[in-house]
Amino acid sequence: MALINCPECGTEVSDKAVACPRCGNPIAAPADAYMVEMGFDCVSGQIFNNKCAVFDAYGNTLAECRQGDTISFECKEPMTVTVKMSGCFGKPKVEVTPGKKYQVSITGLGTVRVQEVSRIRQPKSTGYWGSN
Repeated sequence: MALINCPECGTEVSDKAVACPRCGNPIAAPADAYMVEMGFDCVSGQIFNNKCAVFDAYGNTLAECRQGDTISFECKEPMTVTVKMSGCFGKPKVEVTPGKKYQVSITGLGTVRVQEVSRIRQPKSTGYWGSN
């Protein structure tokens, strides 16, 4: 931990402080502010728990898991990621934002869908036809 000067008022504060105690100016973001969480739904009656992965724009793997799991990865600014669920159709490209949560589900004929949510529902088993 180091002491730095608040850029707004000049008061010495810890570099780990969220805000300046004198003026309230933001100093450091909370650790989870730079993380993105994604919850992956399961398919009921499925024999295998398929692999899921999230890739950056260059094809680098950001995180991997199995259906029914939740993953998190670092994201310091909005970025486009590709989401893949083995055994399902499509690899949607989605813009994710630091600190946000996303639910990955399977709709229609096994098509992957990603949507921003306030809370990840976990685990959820869905049928390929949208039935629970």
